[in-house]
Amino acid sequence: MPPLPVTYSVTCTNALLHEVIPQFNIDNVTGCEFWCQGLNESYKVATVNENYLLRIYRYQWRTLEAIQFEVDALLHLKDNGANIAYPIATKGGEYIISLEAPEGKRYAILTTYIKGDEADFSLPENVALYAQHMADIHQKSLQFQSNKQRFRLDVKHLISEPLQRIKPYLKQRPDDWLFISEYAKTLALRLQYGFDNSLDIGFCH
Repeated sequence: MPPLPVTYSVTCTNALLHEVIPQFNIDNVTGCEFWCQGLNESYKVATVNENYLLRIYRYQWRTLEAIQFEVDALLHLKDNGANIAYPIATKGGEYIISLEAPEGKRYAILTTYIKGDEADFSLPENVALYAQHMADIHQKSLQFQSNKQRFRLDVKHLISEPLQRIKPYLKQRPDDWLFISEYAKTLALRLQYGFDNSLDIGFCH
């Protein structure tokens, strides 16, 4: 019997340590540790002098062009003095590596690692510092441009496309589908009104 298809795999840290991480322009790597799993996988990469974070994007979660857009955005913020984790280039001068995973091609980037603890937002001074930091990122992203395309958080992406994905599962529940589809129309109008009248338009982290 052939192997069953895989929907989502977790990459072996030893394989990353010997086959993927050496492609990036960092030296004296001492270890690779699985860090967390969310929409993507994150691995903490240790060297003699500092740490880095390896992100492996979930299969088909982002297109290559969308990831290139994200890299461009982070490099723009870095070049403009924002205090962020920014991408590290490979030894060939690229920023994105492709991996052949059991479920298909996935992509990986390596970024710097910012030390710190989770902020206690019950303290007003921490809230103020966080707000200042986010404002700084927003201001320094105003002039950002990229020739790469990324999905837009618009009515199509947030309502229309998800609605079509839901529809097949409600074939036997016409009343529920009617309620959801009618509510979506109202929500789409309100969302579009917000987009048309908002000053806060830009890329989202």
